[in-house]
Amino acid sequence: MNDRLSRLESSMRALERSVSAIEQRVAFVETLLVATTQGGVPVPSPDRLPTVKSARRLFAHSTYDLVAILSLVGRTLVALGGAYFLRALTDSAIVPQEAGIALGVAYAMGWLALCDRAAGGGRRLSAVFHAGVGLMIAFPLLWEAVTRFRFLSPETSAAALTLMTVLALAVSVHRNLQSVAWMATLSALATLLALVMATGVVLPFAFAAIVLGIVTLWIGYSVDWVLLRWPVAVMADMLVLALIARVSSRS
Repeated sequence: MNDRLSRLESSMRALERSVSAIEQRVAFVETLLVATTQGGVPVPSPDRLPTVKSARRLFAHSTYDLVAILSLVGRTLVALGGAYFLRALTDSAIVPQEAGIALGVAYAMGWLALCDRAAGGGRRLSAVFHAGVGLMIAFPLLWEAVTRFRFLSPETSAAALTLMTVLALAVSVHRNLQSVAWMATLSALATLLALVMATGVVLPFAFAAIVLGIVTLWIGYSVDWVLLRWPVAVMADMLVLALIARVSSRS
């Protein structure tokens, strides 16, 4: 009788050890999945495995973040579809050209306003996506208004580019969104350079680059985003040198 009890106790202890080992392996696999999904997350060694409950919480949080990002990407595509719809209405002359461009600019600035509102409500990731939508609509629209529709002159387009960039930078500083400031600055510089190459006009765009350089310099002193001013400074220097070379060649 005692032998049977001893064997039964030994079997129970072996079963407990097996169950514990299985729990550790499940926790390790779920942690590996989390590291693969998030990228760059260090995988713990087997002797420091989390409990099954904590690993499941971490995996559920990572899955939620992935779903949130995918939903924001889907919303961005829908928003861009609305911009293309306005463009199609303008191309087909259903909406007058001037009204179509004005509606497109208002649509883009509306997304920038939504960025400010979302950041104020603590939805920072959503705010970044909102700003991205506004910038992806505004700057290509400005390019087409000059090169395709011939609606804006180089001087007017330089002023519009400066105004839109300053507004985006104001929102980014107000809500402490440095990523939005970088997106706005780099998008503005790329559009500015493209407009110079397309129009062959340098002076208004050089002036716009100088104004943006002053704004980003102030931002560097105000909120310590010191790197933001350097791409603008390089662009301003390039355009000023190009302007000097053009004036020198004519004299």
